[in-house]
Amino acid sequence: MNDNPYITPDFPEDAFAGTANYYAKYRVPYPKTLLDDLIRRAGVKPGANLLDLACGPGRVSTPEFI
Repeated sequence: MNDNPYITPDFPEDAFAGTANYYAKYRVPYPKTLLDDLIRRAGVKPGANLLDLACGPGRVSTPEFI
């Protein structure tokens, strides 16, 4: 059991505003084998629509990253 109470982070709401472009530009891409495995497991068919919700700039579901 954790005796430490949850501490609310103390940073402004916009602390990460504008960082998605840097993340997309500088983050190492996911390996093709990982993406192929995700597509296979999810049963995604060519032309399907995907929703990459609250996961950064959408590197898994955005075609230019696949």
